[in-house]
Amino acid sequence: MKKAIIIGASSGIGRELAKVLSQNSYTLGLTGRRTDLLESLRNDISATSFVKKIDISEQEDAMVHLENLISEMGGLDLIVISSGIGFLNTELGWKEEKETIDVNVTGFAAMTNIAFRYFLKQGSGHIVGISSIAA
Repeated sequence: MKKAIIIGASSGIGRELAKVLSQNSYTLGLTGRRTDLLESLRNDISATSFVKKIDISEQEDAMVHLENLISEMGGLDLIVISSGIGFLNTELGWKEEKETIDVNVTGFAAMTNIAFRYFLKQGSGHIVGISSIAA
């Protein structure tokens, strides 16, 4: 059975993609900050699924949690990183800019680092990044 982790599965594209992968016989790792929404998703799909709270703005913790999830799932074939934030920040306030960078750049890079190292050791795997022009 194929195994996929979706970073940002609690809403939007990540949530809908989880439904599609569920219909295509994937075992799923569902991650995000809002575990209530992840649990709701787990109840809505038929796939075997694992729920783990991962906040990619906290990269060190997120990297450990992702490694643990891969282990709990018994491996990984696909990771989809669909987590991001954005602000209308016309004043270019640094707080908002830093939060965006922490999630959309540094968080993405941290998740990709863990997945790439795992796939390199395994000899195969796919990394999908979903973003927006605003990100």
